[in-house]
Amino acid sequence: MGGRTNFANIDIENISLEDLTKFDFSEISFDFNEEFYGNGMKRFATFFLTKAYDKWNNVTGYEHLEQIPKDVPVAFISTHREHSDYFIFALMLYLKGWGPPERKFVKIAAGENLYLKLPHRLFPFLNIDKWIRQAGGFQVYRKANQSEEEKKYLNTRLTLFVSKLIADNESILSYPDSGRAVSGRSKFNPAAIDLWVTGQRIAKKDSYIAPLAVSYEKDPSDRYFTYFKKIKETKKKRELTLREKINYYLYDLPGLFSHVLTKDLGNAYTNIGEPILIHASDIPDAVLQRAKYSVRLNKQIQKKCEELIEVTSTALFCRAVKKLQNNTEGKLYLPDLVSKITEEREQLKQSGARIGHVQDSEDVAKRAIGFLCTPFRRMIHNSGQCVQIVRQDVINYYANNIAHFK
Repeated sequence: MGGRTNFANIDIENISLEDLTKFDFSEISFDFNEEFYGNGMKRFATFFLTKAYDKWNNVTGYEHLEQIPKDVPVAFISTHREHSDYFIFALMLYLKGWGPPERKFVKIAAGENLYLKLPHRLFPFLNIDKWIRQAGGFQVYRKANQSEEEKKYLNTRLTLFVSKLIADNESILSYPDSGRAVSGRSKFNPAAIDLWVTGQRIAKKDSYIAPLAVSYEKDPSDRYFTYFKKIKETKKKRELTLREKINYYLYDLPGLFSHVLTKDLGNAYTNIGEPILIHASDIPDAVLQRAKYSVRLNKQIQKKCEELIEVTSTALFCRAVKKLQNNTEGKLYLPDLVSKITEEREQLKQSGARIGHVQDSEDVAKRAIGFLCTPFRRMIHNSGQCVQIVRQDVINYYANNIAHFK
């Protein structure tokens, strides 16, 4: 790469392809290692997914990938629910041949919070920063407490880097869905789409956007939703203390990987939608018009991704619980829940939702109760035919996963 590291006072609107070669992006760029990607990453992802989930590779829509020409950049845009997303999508695309000789390996937009670097030169036992970069991750900053000047600097650098990726026909995996939102609802950030289309305008290249969605029967982070929500609000106001950072990471990544010991996350479902062709010539030159274009495109892509969300047993059960809660107080009764599950499934079918895995209402209730009522994870109490809600926020989360289906 080039040598220029100062990204201040750059006129994005008049940057050229030749100018892109003059910048040094090493601070945020990947340090891709094909051997690590094809061996270390693949082995770890396969090990984790097969140990933690009953079945992770419930994938539909592979045929849509075949519609994408081999000589254009692609943005895989997805809903975001859990760190497992990265492993599922990266491994899925790798196993389906998204790599040399016909294509380049997919690169991943990764939040700065993932770039842990705790090794000492004498004890290099944990260098997630290095592993993420070798697996094709490039750094995206999402901190909310930066000054406007800092935000502009970081956004300029990232915009130029993405422009270079597009010019080089790279494919990226991106999550504009606002973090792993504890509300359970998708909320795509148009800034991510604006970044991509601005990069297209600079690179003067057409591209494809491929919508994706992943759905889980059990989210391993649900027990920490209250804490994560508090941390998210705190980060908007100030830097986290060392204790808060340690607690955040202890609850987050180790909590996820601990499920390889229990294999209790149920099934994960991945759906791939039809790719959308974005012509560079259709992207407005004016900043304000381009921003409006990005907002419209963002809404379109969010809708496409939401249509791909799978109705899981937990989501359907919690939807039924919420509907019954509107008409009763306190305890709920299983026969009523089973009946409401059947009713809601039919309504979801009319809305065009994917309900192929929730055909048996009694089995749906049994599986959902199994996920929501286990030792150290009492989201509900279940005694005989009675169900009592303990964590309303968790019930709301799973119900909100499919709330866009009316």
